[in-house]
Amino acid sequence: MNLSLLAKWRWRILQNDHCLWREVITARYGDQISFTADWSGFSFPSNSSAWWNDLTQLDCVAASSNWISGVLERRVRNGRSTFFWLENWIGGSALRDKFPRLFALSEQKQALIREVVLDGFDRSRLVWRRGLFQWEEELLGELEGLVRGVRLVLREDHWFWNLEGDGNFSVSSAYDCLALVLINKAPISDLESLVFKKIWSSPAPSKLIAFSWQLLYDRLPSKVNLLRRGVVHNSGNQDCVWCEAKPESGLHLLLHCDFAQSVWRGEEGTSADMAFDVVAFMEREEW
Repeated sequence: MNLSLLAKWRWRILQNDHCLWREVITARYGDQISFTADWSGFSFPSNSSAWWNDLTQLDCVAASSNWISGVLERRVRNGRSTFFWLENWIGGSALRDKFPRLFALSEQKQALIREVVLDGFDRSRLVWRRGLFQWEEELLGELEGLVRGVRLVLREDHWFWNLEGDGNFSVSSAYDCLALVLINKAPISDLESLVFKKIWSSPAPSKLIAFSWQLLYDRLPSKVNLLRRGVVHNSGNQDCVWCEAKPESGLHLLLHCDFAQSVWRGEEGTSADMAFDVVAFMEREEW
């Protein structure tokens, strides 16, 4: 979940809303971070904050691809704020990735679309380091075919989050995407989604909400988890502190231990003995 929340900050940095915090960040790290979704080629100060370092690492959390620049699409209107080669604005990926040979030969790697396209694409506006070979001319023909129909209008260019139909960022869609990219896990079920919404909208104190997330993701410092992480010695006692009969996991402590069961049975309307996992239990109970 932390990665998807970090992605929300990346989305906000790309929005042209002139917030003070955004102006401070761009003043420190450079205007380029507000123009492009792909930060993989940027270098930042070594004394950057931990939050900023985490934010910049979003591009490389997946070994196979830059997932965040792949789901952020630039919608071109007047072409004045979108890079021709560097942005994902047509064809599903950046033109530099589709035509790496042409990009390597280009003298206009930082060119904006407006500088190349006016009333349609004009190949004479592209400047090369040398004359193109025949096979490179064929690549240029493919490029021309891809962008030939582009027409610029008077409205401003903007970013589009292509995981949502309306183009607006959502944490849940970022989470689903990261789940597939990182752990090859299917998107969360309807039941899990309902539990997540219950936790997010709960009026409970923030500490209790944080505790609920820890329980849901099995991150409580139970004896089983402490042993797994090497915090306690391998020969340490894993028995539950209450019943001393079963290993002390978060699920056992809160739901399955006889002591926990007796507490829940004393709470009217609670049915912990019928729940086999945390998601099912949280779905049944009122928050």
